[in-house]
Amino acid sequence: MAKYNRKWNDDIFNSIQQTRDGGYILGGDSASNISGDKTENSLGGYDYWIVKIDAIGNIQWENTMVEIKMMI
Repeated sequence: MAKYNRKWNDDIFNSIQQTRDGGYILGGDSASNISGDKTENSLGGYDYWIVKIDAIGNIQWENTMVEIKMMI
């Protein structure tokens, strides 16, 4: 079972999916810069933050992507 019960300021994970290797991929929003477990700065406002962890909760990789809102 993953050990992911951590709290980040200005960061919210709202999606989790188990991966084929027994780990998890977490998806959510972040407005934080580099701190704690986060190794990439915010790109402005709330960004998408994707984190891949192994089965025991160690971060394998992460990616911060800008959230683009289109007005229609």
